[in-house]
Amino acid sequence: MKRLLDYDPLTGMKTYFHHDNVTGKNVIEYEQDMESAVERSKFLASKLNKKEDWWPIGHIKDVTILQWDKECGHKPYTKEWNEYAVKQLNKSEYSRLNPNRIKL
Repeated sequence: MKRLLDYDPLTGMKTYFHHDNVTGKNVIEYEQDMESAVERSKFLASKLNKKEDWWPIGHIKDVTILQWDKECGHKPYTKEWNEYAVKQLNKSEYSRLNPNRIKL
């Protein structure tokens, strides 16, 4: 059974704890609604001005950053993590976070 450990109303991040009886390990899980990130990315895409040097690509929620950290094995925003994040953002499953489909 999952137990809610923490809820951050600012980010919407929920932290849960549970014990996995199969592996015998204690597990911390994070959950966050992605819809606000998708809506923010759409808003940024609608304001895109290609004459500018910096283009807003999208917004990545904390829970996704933590997931990519776990998957690639590197701390967020290191060179290795950034390379992994670019590959992920170019995948179709994360296309809603990059609404202009800007190839990174």
